[in-house]
Amino acid sequence: MNHFTSAFAEPWAITADGFISVKAIAAGPLAEKFGALSAEDDQPLLGTTTATIRDGVAIIPVRGPLFTRSNWITRAFGFGAYDVIARDFRTAMRDPAVKSIVLDVDSPGGMVTGTAELASLVFQARGQGKPIIAFAGGMMASAAYWVGSAADRIVAAETALLGSIGVRLDVTDTSERDARSGVKRRTIVSRQSPFKADDHVSEEGRERVQTVVDGLAQVFVEAVARHRGTTADAVVAGYGKGDVMVARDAKAAGMADDLGTFEGMIGVPAWGGNFSASAAPSSPHPIQKPASRAKAMKPKKTQSALSAYADRMAALERNSARTFRDAVEKASRESPNRSVPPTRPASEETDVAAIVRRIMEA
Repeated sequence: MNHFTSAFAEPWAITADGFISVKAIAAGPLAEKFGALSAEDDQPLLGTTTATIRDGVAIIPVRGPLFTRSNWITRAFGFGAYDVIARDFRTAMRDPAVKSIVLDVDSPGGMVTGTAELASLVFQARGQGKPIIAFAGGMMASAAYWVGSAADRIVAAETALLGSIGVRLDVTDTSERDARSGVKRRTIVSRQSPFKADDHVSEEGRERVQTVVDGLAQVFVEAVARHRGTTADAVVAGYGKGDVMVARDAKAAGMADDLGTFEGMIGVPAWGGNFSASAAPSSPHPIQKPASRAKAMKPKKTQSALSAYADRMAALERNSARTFRDAVEKASRESPNRSVPPTRPASEETDVAAIVRRIMEA
């Protein structure tokens, strides 16, 4: 039994659709490798596996079904692994270049094992001088919400879905199939441990399993209550009862703090370390910005770098054109009757250099 298949026997804090997707991937051929798109100016954060950094903001992806440990599935499909996320988070907290941290969440949840430890790591890092924001771009559900709720604040896209607080354990009953096939199973356990045998058929056995699932869910609920500054009863009554909520309703219920966009949040001038998560107003949303922000905030040093780059590209083109022209003339002398392509004037800029200059003039 491989790692991926054996994981189904463990409890998951995940939506029903998310769990079906995980099973479908396990049952089918390996699909094309994919990864999340990042902005052009995001740079890999040194010493991390998945994190990037932009203007002092470390961006840590929390995407897809979440696994306890990294494995070939997480690496092939870009799914999240608690051990990788935790390692990248610790590195970001230690890095002096990082002024704040964004958990970029789009996940239906994942395995229960490891969730509490990662959420506790994030929660204990609050108040250490680096604001931590969890951004829900598509879905922040179940285990992903458990982790995201530990941040200083939760910002959600208007179409995001949040919640699915609870635990599920899928059990496959093969007794009828086995009976038709003539298969009989016998499990012998020690007399001191009568409950060690799996029993999903009898009412008593199902009740024992239900008690375990309920106990895990209670840990989940109490953690969310602690993270969000409310009570466990309030979470049970008002946070969806296992269902998900659209971002606006989730915000009204206290499950999120603000609505906005990822780029808008990252682009806030005060976000680079001066942003106070505890003092940030809910309305107007701190992530809102003028439409002309990108053009107005273009620094002079960027203009100089672009200008120098354009000059270098133009110089390279002139040298290349000169070399090509000399080669053509030599070929013409050696083979007078051979057709040769026309040359381009050496003064003509490359398309790249022209594009760079147009960017500067924009």
